[in-house]
Amino acid sequence: MNDRIIYLDQCAWIGLAQVHYGKDRSAGGKLALDFVRAAKDSGEARFPLSLGHYFETNKHGNAERRSRLAKFMLEISGCMTFTSLKEVVSHEIDVSLRAVFGSRVTVEPLRLLGFGVGNAIGDRRSLRIHDPANTLEEGQRRELELRA
Repeated sequence: MNDRIIYLDQCAWIGLAQVHYGKDRSAGGKLALDFVRAAKDSGEARFPLSLGHYFETNKHGNAERRSRLAKFMLEISGCMTFTSLKEVVSHEIDVSLRAVFGSRVTVEPLRLLGFGVGNAIGDRRSLRIHDPANTLEEGQRRELELRA
């Protein structure tokens, strides 16, 4: 994996989704979508979502279009998200304290990427799947909760 992380603005997600769903049939749009898919499928690049993407998508007034956009974004991102602002700020404070106090301050590596909205809001335990019919094994349920 080349480990390229590509941040797509919300308008880029919308444009790519329009191509994906056949609303935009332009050659440039198809080329862009083909590039994104090839980069994702080959592991050359990852396209994580941010908390802002969740907010912006949720604001969309048309439920059907909002759902289509969300499904497309989750397909391309693989539910990968940037870590929360809270974690980034905490890490930067630790780095600053280490610069002043040296080895007396331990700085853990910043985990920039994770999975799901819980990672984006800084609470990886935020999603719980209710499965009254017990159709999921415990490990499957936990994996889905982490990735959603």
